[in-house]
Amino acid sequence: MVQERYAKAYYEVFIIALVITFAPSKLLAYLTPFICIGWFIFRANSGKTLYRTFIIVAFILAIIPLYYFIYSGFIVINVFIIILTYSSFIFIFVTPGQIFSPKYSYLKYIKVIKYTILIQSFFGIFQLFGLLITTGNFNVDGSTGDVIQGTINPFSFLTAYGGTFSNAMFAVNMVLLLTFFTPYMLTHRKGFFTFFIGLIVLFLASVMHVLIGVILGFAISLVIYRKKIVPKFKIYHLIFIVFLVVGIIVVAIFAPQNFNNISRYGQKLQNFDQPKTYITYQSFTDLPSEYNTMPFIGLGPGQFASRASLIGTGKYFGEFEKPKKIPFLKGKASPPFDKYLYKLWEKVVTNPAKYGHSAMTKPYYSILAIYTEFGLIVLMFIFFILFVFIYNNRISYINNTNRFQKYGLFSIAVMIIFLVFISFIENYLEVPQAIFPGLVAAKFIFFWCNNFQTTK
Repeated sequence: MVQERYAKAYYEVFIIALVITFAPSKLLAYLTPFICIGWFIFRANSGKTLYRTFIIVAFILAIIPLYYFIYSGFIVINVFIIILTYSSFIFIFVTPGQIFSPKYSYLKYIKVIKYTILIQSFFGIFQLFGLLITTGNFNVDGSTGDVIQGTINPFSFLTAYGGTFSNAMFAVNMVLLLTFFTPYMLTHRKGFFTFFIGLIVLFLASVMHVLIGVILGFAISLVIYRKKIVPKFKIYHLIFIVFLVVGIIVVAIFAPQNFNNISRYGQKLQNFDQPKTYITYQSFTDLPSEYNTMPFIGLGPGQFASRASLIGTGKYFGEFEKPKKIPFLKGKASPPFDKYLYKLWEKVVTNPAKYGHSAMTKPYYSILAIYTEFGLIVLMFIFFILFVFIYNNRISYINNTNRFQKYGLFSIAVMIIFLVFISFIENYLEVPQAIFPGLVAAKFIFFWCNNFQTTK
């Protein structure tokens, strides 16, 4: 049976995604979605998936001449890099929707998610205590939470753990896994220990913009998914309020410096001296003035504020002044990147005493990357598609009588709003190591909730 074959292959892909994503190799992580595409094609014998992959990649490569002739100094290799950085979404688009079956149901995925949360949580606790013991500092405030990186960097407390982005990737992964674990916990009344230990480690990791993002995602979803203006008070409302209050109290007591950083960064973002604010301003003023077609078609894939553009300079991996050499990468920057963004980036990453390692200070983020490289029309189209998807998902949520599946649909809304929020902070949409397993799980849950009526 085709669907059973697809379901088995997709389940195997999910496990592969988790294994590679939580492995220490960041370079290998960028290849994960294509590794999973290849595995799915092989195991499911899916010619359609191969065909769709070819069409998408061919389309992206086909637009190279357009930008190459419009913009002098266009970096062609960055287009190939951006195919890798955005490959998480390529996987979602090319794989079919027939990825569930009675044998490969949501409950089978939950077992994997459960043990992943537990393993990563215990590693996080091990890393925190390892740091506290080796340094003798039992203050969990400040940058101490950065040491919590799970198996992405197992012995982080013995290395220079600050500024590696592993802490943020760990936190985003935990948010997505906990989000999709919640429906099971609420309907089956099981897994409370797993959820709470994961939540505690997430708060201890102290990635504040990630915590704010998931809280906003939950709160906004509660508002837009309700049937009535004044809904009945339900158990998940109480659970959300309890988690919110407890989480705020925990952070405020044990990490007051990180808690106060929220308002401090908010104030800084209003200052044009801040790199993130300044590059945003330039992207809507100076950049369009110099490149008139930029607001309409962008500067081209991988040419300005994307992760691909950073990698293309040859200075992204390793230390900025002593970067790791990547095969076939000469290390070039496009003219707009070199003129507007390079100096800002260099100033931030080479002066941690002033700017720290926070994503809030970086002069790039996913929304800015999409706008500057693909144009405002593409950005608005993406927001429109997300609006339509959430609207239709809400209808499915309201009409679905299966409580298990209703919570599953709700969790997808939380994930989307969460990802949109953090896309204003960093280039998360181009980091498979942060978002890929969550996207794989989200696609499964969406099709399972809409097509497979079962609570068993």
